[in-house]
Amino acid sequence: MNIYIHKNDQQIGPYSETQIAEAVSSGQISLEDLAWKEGLTEWVRLGELMKIPPTRPQLPKIPPVEHAGGGNTFPSHPSFNNAKASGADWASVVAGVASKHPEVLNYTLSSEEDHIKAVEAKNQVRRDIDSLDVSLKWKERFRLIEQIGWDNGMFKNYWNFRSLSFSQRLTLAFNIWAFLFGIFYYFAKGLWLKGIFLVGIAVILTNLDAPPVFGFLIVGYCGGFANYDFYLLKVQGKQLY
Repeated sequence: MNIYIHKNDQQIGPYSETQIAEAVSSGQISLEDLAWKEGLTEWVRLGELMKIPPTRPQLPKIPPVEHAGGGNTFPSHPSFNNAKASGADWASVVAGVASKHPEVLNYTLSSEEDHIKAVEAKNQVRRDIDSLDVSLKWKERFRLIEQIGWDNGMFKNYWNFRSLSFSQRLTLAFNIWAFLFGIFYYFAKGLWLKGIFLVGIAVILTNLDAPPVFGFLIVGYCGGFANYDFYLLKVQGKQLY
């Protein structure tokens, strides 16, 4: 990748990524200098082009200069005449950049730590599911819920749910026994708070002489939400949402 630099009202280059890294390490150029490469429509910060976090506000953007024959030409720059085109000692380059710009190293370490924590959390959930005292069928449902991101909410990641096969979607979204036995199924599974909540709704609807269709809605809720509610109880320890 050939990179051009705009510094001291001059456009210099092209330089390879290796040469740029060495120049930044030696202090010949700054991450705040403007840079351009083929494919860009405008000049950008060198730090942005090299995927390095910014340290100061972005400088004004200057379009590339074109000569009469088309394309981009830039004068040579004596300060880079001895720069190596290949075979750079990347360990020393990285060390030099990190010593002058410690925020780069901190950013990288922080991102890596966040990634490791996320992976460890997922692995811990898998171990927790494997150790649960439930049937293999329930463990399969729980893993599917984690796979599509329902661990953060049943109505999130809809398209992940749609990407499952029909049988997998049916396994998650419908429980025939909960549909047949309704609130009694919730009590049988230890979902006491949700069961009591549904009984309360049923009592209120009865006192209001609500149409029978509302009773079918409660039964439908049980059939459609029982799997997710049982996941919340067993994996996340939640009785309510």
